[in-house]
Amino acid sequence: MPGIRQTEPEQGDLHVWQFTPVARPDDPAWQGRTIWEDFRIVAPTVGTAMLLASRYDEKLKGLSTEDSQDRQQLRSGLEDARLYRIDRVYGAEPVDAPTGTVVRAQKSGPSLGMVNTPEYQERKPQ
Repeated sequence: MPGIRQTEPEQGDLHVWQFTPVARPDDPAWQGRTIWEDFRIVAPTVGTAMLLASRYDEKLKGLSTEDSQDRQQLRSGLEDARLYRIDRVYGAEPVDAPTGTVVRAQKSGPSLGMVNTPEYQERKPQ
């Protein structure tokens, strides 16, 4: 559009985004999807964070990225605003972490374990 300049975010514009479940575990909106108790990912925007987090979750489930009716029913809950609140984590800086780096992933209930990557640091209050 004329007068609107769009630029790609630079590496310095990356942020850590935290997904926090807001729906109760027995809410039917979960539809059997994984409930991530603590999920954090590096991305330039909240929209990109949602997309990349969803792809990560679907990849763990072995789902294809093809847009089919089955995929629509098995979509990740990480892209559903009824299920998760997404916040920028202030004081957390991605250090040499590319877009899409999952810096923490903790499932509710039986877990795959916690994922922490060395490219991520939390600043402690001074």
